[in-house]
Order: sequence, then C-alpha cells, then structure tokens
Amino acid sequence: MKTIVLDTNVMLDAWLDRAPHAEAALKVIRLIETGNVRGYLAATTITTLYYFARRARGEAAARTGLRLVAQSFGLIPVDSGLILSAIAREGPDFEDDLIIETAIREGASAILTRDPSGFRASPVPAVSPSEWLAGA
Repeated sequence: MKTIVLDTNVMLDAWLDRAPHAEAALKVIRLIETGNVRGYLAATTITTLYYFARRARGEAAARTGLRLVAQSFGLIPVDSGLILSAIAREGPDFEDDLIIETAIREGASAILTRDPSGFRASPVPAVSPSEWLAGA
C-alpha cells in the first residue's frame, strides 16, 4: 500500500475549498479515507487546520473536521528528535524541513504539496496532488 505525507497546504486547500486546488486534494483525501492509501500528517498540521477552519466555519465544524482527520490519517508526533532533524536540514523553510523529516520517519513514497520547490533537497519525492493522482 502506498504511504504519503500531505503538506499542510494540501489539507487547507481541501478544507477551505481553495480553487483550483481543492478538487485534487479532496480526491487524495478520499483515497486515504477509504483505506486505499496510507496518509500521514505532521501533528503540527492539526493546529493549523483548526485555526483556519474555526475562522472560516466555526468551532463545532472545526472540531468535527479534526475528529475525521484523526480517524483517517496517521498523525506523526512532532517530538524533539523530529524538530532537531528538521533544524539540521538547514533548508529555506523550517516547516518544509519538518514535513520532509515526517516523510522520512514514516517511509513515505511521496510528499504531496502544492509547492514542490520547497522540497528540492528532500530524499522523498515531492509532487502536487494532481501529479501524484496521475501516476497513482
């Protein structure tokens, strides 16, 4: 079974219905929800999702969405080891470095992101959800 890590921007595209990216993001999420793909998120993504969902849809909807995410996705704890590994990468964006380390930790075959340029130094390939779906 394929294992992927989703960057925070992919989840936000789906949750906030950000066109034109939402459609592909939702297709990927459906594959994860149905168990056809193993999907992982860094635990830090959860707090970001909550913040934006609460602002856009309210407290109850945000918490309901988080419950569904927690049931469908593997959540990678962001511990001191992961943080130190991400810091050691010394990439241009710490959050991207953290996602890279998350993907390495889980043995992911891909990182799905809307901005693959932030993952050029990643040993795990980074592609857009649309590109990944085309090759899946």
